[in-house]
Amino acid sequence: SVAEFINIISYLPKNTPVAGLIVPARFELRDGSNYWKKLRLSLVKTMREKGVVVIDPYQQLKKAGYTRTHFKNDGHWTPLAHSIAASKTIKWIESLPPKKN
Repeated sequence: SVAEFINIISYLPKNTPVAGLIVPARFELRDGSNYWKKLRLSLVKTMREKGVVVIDPYQQLKKAGYTRTHFKNDGHWTPLAHSIAASKTIKWIESLPPKKN
């Protein structure tokens, strides 16, 4: 996954801001699954080692609570979870230096 992400970045113009948004597994959020936690942290580590900015909303999703961030019957994100991820992404975008014309 990381190799393909890096490959896609290679097609972009030099200095194009890119970040990878991590979508934490519901099993880690709901059950505290150590397997999924290790997988997420390994992905974050590998991406950062390759110079990719990582946006990981895990802490905010965990704080908000599984039942508030996931639909009851299918495990997909609720609007609140999307809002959390969007807020972290917007914060990253706003931290970028102004584009030079």
